[in-house]
Amino acid sequence: MIKKIGIICLVSALSFPAVAANQCNIIKSTVYDTFTAIDAARIDLETYQAVITDDSTFKFANWPASKGREAIRKAQKDFFSSVKGMSHKLQRIWIDECNVAAEGVVIYTTKDNRQVSIPFVDTFIYNSDNKVRAVNIYIDISPLESQSSAAP
Repeated sequence: MIKKIGIICLVSALSFPAVAANQCNIIKSTVYDTFTAIDAARIDLETYQAVITDDSTFKFANWPASKGREAIRKAQKDFFSSVKGMSHKLQRIWIDECNVAAEGVVIYTTKDNRQVSIPFVDTFIYNSDNKVRAVNIYIDISPLESQSSAAP
């Protein structure tokens, strides 16, 4: 009797991820494409809009969450007006079905061309079309704010 239960549990455990994998097909290149869109959004907000769902949520640091394309576009536009540029360098990516965590360093360029490197961890929830349904950005941007306020 115990052997049958063990076999049933093993079969169930093996079959569940296969079903879930059909719902989301997130691979590392999908995550890299998302970060490419994030970096490009500084210049073209529509680039990021193309990788999110209509009802996506966006949470940046301790700022209020934004929900929906227009709210996200406004939040990004407001933040991007404070920096001249940015570039993400990914160090680690974890993928669990539709859920992704990415760790790295973002390098901001201030309005006076100073470089500020800040570690971050982002979490994403994707849908079955590889679009971002939700992103939470865990970052302390106080080093950027202090550099911006130190500008002559």
